[in-house]
Amino acid sequence: MNDKILRRAAVEEMTGLSRSTLYRMMDRGEFPRPARIGQRAVGWRRSAIEMWLVSLSPSAEQEGRNDEMQRWAAWAMLRKSALSMTLPFPPF
Repeated sequence: MNDKILRRAAVEEMTGLSRSTLYRMMDRGEFPRPARIGQRAVGWRRSAIEMWLVSLSPSAEQEGRNDEMQRWAAWAMLRKSALSMTLPFPPF
């Protein structure tokens, strides 16, 4: 399996979440944790981020879902669709 590793900036761009929100959500178990890719470097598997985004779709309603996560997911999906109209996504 050829799963691309994304660094934090790419994850922020893909999800629309800020660094502090990413880490806060990881602390609460609401966002995938990165894998260590070097002594001082971490990265997220693209597939894990894509699965997380899909899990936030309205068809995946779950009882007790965090309102903040719903707002961010909706914003990220809108941003992603808007970006894909103007340039290839992701832009790398």
